[in-house]
Amino acid sequence: MSDKQKGLIKAVQIVFPDSEHRFCVRHLYENYGKLFKGETLKNHLWAIARSTNSDKWNENREKLRADSQQAYDWLDGKTPNQWVKAFFSDFPKCDILLNNMSEVYNRLNFCHNICAFLFHLISYL
Repeated sequence: MSDKQKGLIKAVQIVFPDSEHRFCVRHLYENYGKLFKGETLKNHLWAIARSTNSDKWNENREKLRADSQQAYDWLDGKTPNQWVKAFFSDFPKCDILLNNMSEVYNRLNFCHNICAFLFHLISYL
């Protein structure tokens, strides 16, 4: 699961050719939210992402289109099997839409590096 690391996507495809790639919907929303403001459009995005079948996906997309053709067109350019539950493969047995676990790991790793740096710095004092 990624958001902006285009190089990461290609690298994972090479190393793990049978893996399924997904986008974090929170990060997708950050980009979407810069262009399309308001709680209603935000809720449409999340409703589409949480759709569990193609009929519900189409219904939620039509609700978005009724409120904003531009937002609809922007999302239409995104591959649904990378961010919509209805199109996730059932092989991985995972349907999470956010990458919070990796965000926590990254933060812990960052904190560990800061602590190591501070310890190293104190040893010179």
